[in-house]
Formats: sequence, structure tokens, C-alpha cells
Amino acid sequence: MVSLHRLTALPFVAALVLAGACTNPPERPARTLAELSSARIGPSLRGTTMFFNDRVSAVITLDRLPEPAADPVSGHPVTGPYRSEVVSPEEILAARRNQTGSVHHHPPARLRLHLVNHGDTSISVRITAFNSVLGNFAVRPEHFTIAPGETAGPDPMTSRLGVAGTEIPVTVGLVLDGVSETRTIILRTHP
Repeated sequence: MVSLHRLTALPFVAALVLAGACTNPPERPARTLAELSSARIGPSLRGTTMFFNDRVSAVITLDRLPEPAADPVSGHPVTGPYRSEVVSPEEILAARRNQTGSVHHHPPARLRLHLVNHGDTSISVRITAFNSVLGNFAVRPEHFTIAPGETAGPDPMTSRLGVAGTEIPVTVGLVLDGVSETRTIILRTHP
């Protein structure tokens, strides 16, 4: 036989359980690192130029990225797509301090270089320079064989210096068939 105290306590226990379940927001799936690193803010910049008597075109795009300090859903620190260690807010501010101690408030930027073969035969091209106010990058991989009409390019590069303007010169050096050419490509706002 069930006691009267247990029967009267049952509605209160059920009410507490239901109230607790209703106050917790539904869980959202955590966003993946790829989703976080693919986000961009602001307009992108783009520039293009021709090399080797119009046989190769170089196209550079730049996207401003959101701060990588924490996942906005979970609040946990995230790692950047091109770094293995965790990036803290303090580390971001320290990296942006210049010699006078002021803080730069620009988001990091991702640069991509695409080389297009406009010739009739496959080419073997090597990237010898990729320099700008955003940094002098060690491009990886640096050597490509590109079929006619095809595109190839190195891994995206991330600058933690930030983008302050709407025009950025980037110097690109290429070697094709033993011939070296260097060009400056001006990146401009691109919708």
C-alpha cells in the first residue's frame, strides 16, 4: 500500500523536474573548426596580373576573418586553421601591439594565390616570393605543374597583422622554364 505522503510529494517532484527541463535552452550542435575558419567579415580584396607573356595569370584574394579566440557557441578556445596551439584573447592583443604600445584593432586576414595556365602545354612553375605589408610568406607548396586551362595554388596564408586599407600591394615572384619574373599586384576592394 502506498503512503499518503508519497502520493502528495509526487506532484511536487514532477513539477520540479519539468521546471528544470524548461529552463535549460536546447543544445545547439557545436560548429566545426572548418565552419569557424571559413567565415569572413568585411569586403574581400582581389588583384590579378599576367606573367610570362600572358601564359600565366596570378589571382590573389584576401578575406578578413573573425577573431579566432573562442567559439561563439561553446565559448571554448579554438585553434586557428594554420596554427596548432590555442589562441587566447591576450595573445591576439599582444601580437597586435606595436612598439609604442598601442593596440591595432583589425581582424586577421586570409590570402589565397591562384595561378592559371593560359598556354597550350603543361607548365612547371615555382613561387619564389609572396611579400606584402601583411607579411613575407613562405608559400607551401611552392612548386606546381599546371595543365593547359587549369588552376593551381598554394595553401591559404593567414596574416595576423590585420588589414587597414582598401588597397594592398603584394609582390609575387615566379620562375617558369628557368626564367624569373616579379610583379606587384594591387589588391582592391571586391564585392
